[in-house]
This record gives sequence, structure tokens and C-alpha cells, in this order.
Amino acid sequence: MICLWSKNGLRAGLRHRRSSWPRMAEFLQYCARWSLFYVGGAFELAGNACGNVANLLCERKQDTSRYKSANGKVCVVTGANAGVGLSTAKLLAKRGGHVILACRSKERGQKAAELVKSVTPLQGCCPPKVEVMQLDLASLKSVKKFCRNFDGRRLHLDLLVCNAGVMKLPQRTITEDGVEAQFQVNYLGHWLLTNCLLQDQLKLHKASRSPTSRRVVFVSSTAHKPGRIDFSDTNAEKGYDSMQRYSDSKLANVLAAREFQRRFDRNYNNFGSHTAVSVHPGLLHTELACGYFKGLVPKPLRCFTDPLMQHVVLPLALRPAEFGGESVLYAALAPDAEVRGEYVGHGKILKAAMPKDRNEEVVAQRLWSLSEKLTGYRPLKELS
Repeated sequence: MICLWSKNGLRAGLRHRRSSWPRMAEFLQYCARWSLFYVGGAFELAGNACGNVANLLCERKQDTSRYKSANGKVCVVTGANAGVGLSTAKLLAKRGGHVILACRSKERGQKAAELVKSVTPLQGCCPPKVEVMQLDLASLKSVKKFCRNFDGRRLHLDLLVCNAGVMKLPQRTITEDGVEAQFQVNYLGHWLLTNCLLQDQLKLHKASRSPTSRRVVFVSSTAHKPGRIDFSDTNAEKGYDSMQRYSDSKLANVLAAREFQRRFDRNYNNFGSHTAVSVHPGLLHTELACGYFKGLVPKPLRCFTDPLMQHVVLPLALRPAEFGGESVLYAALAPDAEVRGEYVGHGKILKAAMPKDRNEEVVAQRLWSLSEKLTGYRPLKELS
């Protein structure tokens, strides 16, 4: 009896140990991904501090010669009422763009529009034309309504900057569409927005027979590096890690840019001169970043650390939002051949961190299929 119990116990123990090995390996991979991310982030913060000190000693002048003019180009920027979006809108307006601020709050959008209108155009550029349209990416109905309103105006879209986002929501939040909020606002809403606008623009192109050249910029982040799309738990029902969900959404943006570019290239007759690109704007002094770094300090200590963080640490370690706008501007206006399908940042091509254990193209295609399922939207056959 004791011998039987021992044998059975040994077998059960071995089975349990074997079943725990994959979980242990997954845990070690998780630790490795986040360790590398934080080490890389520390180096970038150190570089930011050096750059900020250098700027104080000798003000850096922006090199505008590398960017094309945006004269008369229709540019839609989501989340343009603050941060990187507002900075990007100002830079496009300086270059003569017709800038549409796509904002959740029309009131905040109008205040931002006044700031954008006040910029002085660069030499040879048209006076800026700026307007506001309402868009709530947490609602797929709002996305579709925005696209209908935009299509009704028969405008030729030249540039779409998918910038709006939320970061590190403290509690798991599900939108009215039944999707985890960070995933929908940062990625899924933009995926639907891009597809709907492209569909309407293709109809406009066929009716006018005018040449087309459009660019879609997905604002990602260096935080995409520890991201991992878990297709078995897309709504974080098994467990919610707010920073992991943010990273997953930013990885989805990198994958989306590459998948859109592949589909543009496969359908050259309709989308041959279209470009999709993802961009890391940098670690910037924005509301999102400041909220994240302040949140790293335990709550009881924040009354002491917040003033120090706000006035000393964060202004030193984070670059101004204008710096991020310049990175996005590079993604938006650099030559097509230079950035097509790439992940860029700081005015150059960067290396994206793709899933090492899975084929990147296969993951991107699965993400596309998942997006179709979650939105109930079937894209154009030309984008198949």
C-alpha cells in the first residue's frame, strides 16, 4: 500500500512538474523581456538628460531641410489636443498643412486649434488651415461616424497620424464594444479608422481618377518591446497587468504598420504609392509619461516626491513634447522609400522587437483577423 502510494505520488509529482515547466519558461521569458526594456529605458532617460542639459547650454536648432512641405495636404491627427499630437499638429501647420484635430473632447480640441492656428508658417509655406472633428476611439460607433462625416466632405486625405492613446489604466476597463480599453483606444480603433478612411478614399480616387499618395503613421513606443499578443486572452480575463496591456497595444501598432504596408504592396494598382510606418516619439514630458513615472512611487510617499518629480526629475529625464513631434514629423514627411513599413524614431530607422518565438508576418495576419472579428468590419477586397 505504501509502495503503491509512493509510485502514484511520484508519477503525480512528475506530471505536475512537467506541466509547470512551460509556465516557468514563460515566467522567465516575461522577466527577461521586461528587464531588457527597463535597461533600455534607463539608457534612453540618461540620453534625454544629456540632451536636455546640452539644450540649456546651447539651444538646438531644428533642421527643417530634410522634411517635405505639407502645403495644402489634408492631415488628420488623432489625440491632437495635447502632448505629441498637439506638437505634431503645430509642426504640420507650420508647413502649410490643412490639419484636422480628431479629438474626443470638442471643447479641448477647439482650445488646441487656437494654439495650432497661432503658429508662424515657414518661408514658402501657406498659412495653416486648422479645424476640429470629434472622435472617440473607445467607441467604434464614433469611429464610423467620424469616417462618414469626413467622407461627406469629399476631401483627399494625404496623411493620417494615429496618435491618440491611453496608458497604464489602473483597473481593467471594458469599452461599450466589449474590448479591453487600452487595446481598443491605442490600436483597434485606429485599425478601424484607417480601413474605413481608405475605403472611402479609394471610392473617391476611382471617381476622380486622380493619382493617390497617402501615408498612415501609427504612433507606437519603445514599450512595444516587452509586448506579446496573447490571442487566447485578448481581453485580459485571466489576469490584468496594466503595463503589459499597454505594451501589447503598442506592439500591435508596429505589426499593423507592417501588415498595412504588405497589403499596399500586394495591391500596387490601388495602393502602390501608399506608405504605412510606425514611430517611437521618445520618452517625453507629457501627461501620460508623467503620470506613469509618478505612479512608480508608493502612494504614501507621493506627497513628498511629486514636487521633486514634477520640477526636477521629469523635466530633466524626459524630452519636451516638441521633440516627439519632430520624430512623428519624420515618419510623416520623410521620403516614401526611406520609411515604408519601417519602425522609426529620433529621425532614423530603428529596429523593432518582433516576437522571437513566432513568425512576425503570421502574428500580424492573426492580429488582422482578430481585428475584423472584434470590429465586425470586413475591409476592402483590395486590401485582402
